[in-house]
Amino acid sequence: MNGKYDELRSYINNIEIIDTHEHLPRWEYNRFQGTDFLSECIAMNMRTNLVRNGMPLDQYMQLEDISVPVMERWELLQKYVPSSSWSPGKRYEVQMYKDLYGVDKVDETTIEILTEAYEESKQPGAFKRILKDKSKIALALVDEMGYDRYSCVVDCDTSLFRGVYRMDPFIYPKSKEDFERIERESGLRICGFDDWLDACEIMLDKACLSGMLHLSKV
Repeated sequence: MNGKYDELRSYINNIEIIDTHEHLPRWEYNRFQGTDFLSECIAMNMRTNLVRNGMPLDQYMQLEDISVPVMERWELLQKYVPSSSWSPGKRYEVQMYKDLYGVDKVDETTIEILTEAYEESKQPGAFKRILKDKSKIALALVDEMGYDRYSCVVDCDTSLFRGVYRMDPFIYPKSKEDFERIERESGLRICGFDDWLDACEIMLDKACLSGMLHLSKV
C-alpha cells in the first residue's frame, strides 16, 4: 500500500500546473510588506469565523496590525477561534506551513518562529521558490487590477507570469472616454457597431502579440 501511495504522491508532486487566476503582484519587488504570518495567513483567512464568533471590528483590525506584538494578537485570536477548534481545511493549511516554513504546528510555542520564517520569505526569490519549485506552476496568469484597462501590454515578470487582457471597455463601455481611448489604441475610427467589432479584433491581436494568454472581465 505504501508503495502505491508513494508512487502516486511522486507523480502528483511532479505535475506542472497552469494557474489561470492569480492576484500576486506582477513583480516580486512590489509585494506588500506591511503583513506578518498572523495577519496574512491566519487572521485574513479566518475573518468570517472570527466575526461569526463575536469579534468586534476594532479587535479584528488589531489582529492585522503588525505593530502590535504577535503574542498579544495570538492571545486575542484564541479568545474567538482557538486553534483546537480549527476546521479540517484549516488544519490542512498547517501542513502547508510545515512545507513552506519547516514548522509542523501553529500554537503559542511556534507563532513567533513562524513569524520570523515568514519575514525571511520576503527575501527576493520567494515567488520562484513557491510558485515554481514548490507548487510546480509552469505559468500563472496574473489578473491584477491597477494597470491601464485599455492597454494591450501588462508589464510583469514573464519568467513567472503572463498578463490577462480585460475586455471590460468592449463589453460595457461606461463613457465617451472608452470610445476615444479605444479609437486611439486601435487606430480605427468608430462610427458604428461593425467598427466596434473591428476595433475589438485589432486589440485582441495586439494583446496576443504582446504575450497575453487569457481574456477576462470584472
